[in-house]
Amino acid sequence: MTPYKVLFIGLFLLFSCSLSYAQIEQIGPGQMGSRATWNPSETAPRRSTTKDTLFLTTTKPFFDDFSYHGSVPDSSLWDLGAGDGFHYPTINRRAAIGPPSLGEATFDGVSANNDPYSRRLTRGPCDRLETHYIDLSGLDPDSDVWLTFFLQPEGFGDPPATQDSFKVYMNALNSGSAMGQDSMVVVYKQGGSRVKDFEQITIRVSNPIFFHPQFYIAFESEGFQAGILNAWHLDYVSLGLERTPDDTLYQDRSVCYLTNPPLDPYTAIPFQQYTTGTSMQSPFGVVISNLTGNSQSAIVTTEMEDVVGGNIFSPTFQNQTSGPLTGLGSSTFNFTPYNTSGGLSNPDSATLRHQVRLSNNSDDVAVNDVFYDYYRLDSIMAYDDGEADAGYGLNRSRGFGQRFELSSPDSLMAVWICFAPQIDFFRGGSLEGQDFRLTIWFDEDPDSVLYQQISDMTIEYGDTANHFQRYPLRRALSLEGTVYIGVTQLTDAPIGVGYDLTYNNNNYVYYDSVGKWTNSRLNGTLMIRPEFWNINFNPGPFTDVEREVAGQNQLLTFYPNPLTSKLLRFSGSKDAPLTSLQVTLHDLSGRRVYTHSLNSAELSGRQVTLPPGLVDGLYFLRYEGMKENGQVVRGSKRMVVMD
Repeated sequence: MTPYKVLFIGLFLLFSCSLSYAQIEQIGPGQMGSRATWNPSETAPRRSTTKDTLFLTTTKPFFDDFSYHGSVPDSSLWDLGAGDGFHYPTINRRAAIGPPSLGEATFDGVSANNDPYSRRLTRGPCDRLETHYIDLSGLDPDSDVWLTFFLQPEGFGDPPATQDSFKVYMNALNSGSAMGQDSMVVVYKQGGSRVKDFEQITIRVSNPIFFHPQFYIAFESEGFQAGILNAWHLDYVSLGLERTPDDTLYQDRSVCYLTNPPLDPYTAIPFQQYTTGTSMQSPFGVVISNLTGNSQSAIVTTEMEDVVGGNIFSPTFQNQTSGPLTGLGSSTFNFTPYNTSGGLSNPDSATLRHQVRLSNNSDDVAVNDVFYDYYRLDSIMAYDDGEADAGYGLNRSRGFGQRFELSSPDSLMAVWICFAPQIDFFRGGSLEGQDFRLTIWFDEDPDSVLYQQISDMTIEYGDTANHFQRYPLRRALSLEGTVYIGVTQLTDAPIGVGYDLTYNNNNYVYYDSVGKWTNSRLNGTLMIRPEFWNINFNPGPFTDVEREVAGQNQLLTFYPNPLTSKLLRFSGSKDAPLTSLQVTLHDLSGRRVYTHSLNSAELSGRQVTLPPGLVDGLYFLRYEGMKENGQVVRGSKRMVVMD
């Protein structure tokens, strides 16, 4: 990796940038919007009046590298109620390229509650992050107070255009004015550009107007306000005393990210597909950043744990490696695949906790020495990392989807879709609430539609970033082998399905290009996650396959399944009629919801009427009966009820 660059205040970089649009596939807005009627100035009124107060010492600077878990900045450092609220950026793990440490704050055109700042393609102030008050009243220009931070445009997201900008403000208390009558002064400004290495910016706080008890700093992006657009990534913010212009190195090494998930290409996999797959483990790399400026060695340990049972997969999992670290750069430590055989406590689902640690690290920032993530083995199949870097769509009313491979037959119950907030540049306003069709194809052909659903299919954004909306199928769909799951647009406005640019799985992404199924040319992964019916449950003594008792070869078959009415039929005992049969229905928690002993009419008609009021979902049906020849018929089976 190229060493981190250093920028000093006074350098104002402007790079030309343009959005490229494919004839069919599109990411982000469909066209450039008009400039809003705002006029950027060098000062602005203060946004908040209820800040806490922080203090600097020589051993305790103001510092945040955003390496903590969660998507919200640390409220003990940042005033999250500044301005109108929810204007702060999102904390991400893989939105930036080559970050100096674990995690970064991503600025774009969407608020923290997943709402675009404008319903039109206009430019203006977007995300803003303000510190609490930092008391500088006892200091002066000779105290050598310096602000440093790392900044990168675009990353894996949308590039800010040259007319976009990233600004840093400091508040100056006006002489003779009452407290609170201060204004914000722009001390740094950078124009938009395509992605480049993180650059460290250093700014000396030297003007006497900044040395007062209610000093604070604000970072703000300006650009398109209409969605996940014009991305900037902020990292490693530090304000400290007794620093020098050359104070740009840190006694810190950090775990940054994984090159790929250990279940590659999956980040989640249904348990049944995991256990029947030939190989669901992959080698992976751990990227370690070194900010010390000196080459040195490092030991990296990893651990995979079943968090339900507390079982650690050992010793078949390679859990430690060592090697050199490049000075002021990053290095990759490679690991072999892990093996989970015999380590899972639940035979139907699991949550794997993967931890990576710099085990011999003794530096100034301990929090970024540990990285952990979770991988689901239950009902969901996913390729994405959960962070929408852009919105994917077509500029025509056509379909697109993602290929999924099933190692064994399974039943599709629902599809989860993350929609990245976008505006309708044809008609204005948000795309939220517009209709689309959920579509499943069985071949690399847009005419090979296996299933399509339009009822209750509307774009939903939710009130949090990276929200996944669950769309249940009207009936369960039995699938096997290769399938394609996606959407059909009903308008020519790009629909904006979340697109994860971190993990490149475009070989699984296809779109309808004028009647031809075409592989995507855009690197990334659609944030579409099918849900299969082996969901996270504890079936107790039951199995999902009819069990044959010794001496029996005539088990019962219950149909239809899924059950769309309350009339359930059965067959499978023609050689000898049944003299008795009891049917018991249990929900996923194992609770008995219905028991019935069939009378003679029901036995001869080979049917049973289930009670009204059953909630749609998955049930376990257990049956036990006797034939005229004395043989016992006993077993259990999964049943889906869908009215």
